[in-house]
Amino acid sequence: MKDHIVRVANEAEFILNRQRAEDVHKHAEFESNCAQYAADRREEERMCDHLISAAKHRDHVTANQLKQKILNILTNKHGAWGTMSQSQLHDFWRLDYWEDDLRRRRRFVRNPFGSTHPDVSLKALEDYGTEEEEEEGLKSKKTFRSQSVVSQNPEAELMLEGDDDAVSLLQEKEMDNLAGPVVLSTPAQLVSPVVVVHGTLSITTTEIYFEVDEDDPTFKKIHTKVLAYSEGLHGKWMFSEIRAVFSRRYLLQNTGLEVFMANRTSVMFNFPDQATVKRVVYSLPRVGVGTSYGLPQARRISLATPRQLFKSSNMTQRWQRREISNFEYLMFLNTIAGRTYNDLNQYPVFPWVLTNYESEELDLTLPGNFRDLSKPIGALNPKRAVFYAERYDTWEEDGIPPHHYASLYSTANTTLLWMLRLVSTHTHTHT
Repeated sequence: MKDHIVRVANEAEFILNRQRAEDVHKHAEFESNCAQYAADRREEERMCDHLISAAKHRDHVTANQLKQKILNILTNKHGAWGTMSQSQLHDFWRLDYWEDDLRRRRRFVRNPFGSTHPDVSLKALEDYGTEEEEEEGLKSKKTFRSQSVVSQNPEAELMLEGDDDAVSLLQEKEMDNLAGPVVLSTPAQLVSPVVVVHGTLSITTTEIYFEVDEDDPTFKKIHTKVLAYSEGLHGKWMFSEIRAVFSRRYLLQNTGLEVFMANRTSVMFNFPDQATVKRVVYSLPRVGVGTSYGLPQARRISLATPRQLFKSSNMTQRWQRREISNFEYLMFLNTIAGRTYNDLNQYPVFPWVLTNYESEELDLTLPGNFRDLSKPIGALNPKRAVFYAERYDTWEEDGIPPHHYASLYSTANTTLLWMLRLVSTHTHTHT
């Protein structure tokens, strides 16, 4: 009898201990859930505050844009408050970010920050001119600066003088304030030809927001004249405007994303990792890479590799049937390969296919007039090919693996040096 009582008591104690352990576990789980809920609520409130402050900042920028545009129209030499003396000034222009159906940038817009580069002329006078010529150069430089200073807000002025379509779309978007809850928020970088800035990308059920981190030390170091050419620092894009989404590489990492809009512009972002890229793609509309390449409009298409896009597309067959031009086919290859105007390290490139640049008439039936595409540029010349092969075979430097070529054709530096040659044609025109 005694043993039975002891056994029952032990069983009862075991049951009670198990119940206490379950109670402790449930209590800990309850506290954990409460803490997680509170953290989620704080994050949601923080994001709401962020979106509200970003919207206020964006509204302020938009108001300055509209105000400056009205001022520019009224004070233009053809405007109601224009003066005849303004007809002697320079009207500067630049290539717009707008692209045509073949992804060519062929539209000019006013550039309020255009210049005749008086600093270059002044340096030439200082190096080679007389004192009288130097004083004249200084005087003209001061005169030009006084004429070119129009606004204290260069960013707003440039955007107003830019794409009218973008301004009208922005006005239409601001009329719709019915944005849904935040679906995703992540740190991101806005990649543009001018600067790469850190910020926060937020996605709701109907819109994309990007807000630059103005407290970032690297952002504070960027000159205001450089920021004047940067668009999307306080960006907002409607889902209804998105026409295509492409995966991109940035700094040799598959962490980028480029979004093409209905107003024929694009915006590129870089994210912390590939998992974030996938989350962002699945938070955006199901548009794929557009309707031009014969591919389904699915999110998996936006995440496909260039090789997969090339094999699945019908563009090669269309090119072979002469339904599209060589230019259109090459731009297709550039686009799916990750070439973009937004990243100067991956600027679109075209192959060098000819070798005969001396004949007055080019006979396209002669194979000798075409380059051997089986070899890289550096190996076309037999002497250069031997030099680079010997360099690779005899390389002995520690820490650096053997290589044929020490530099690449596709870098930001190379692209900028090429674009500088277009300044006189694409940047300003005297009227």
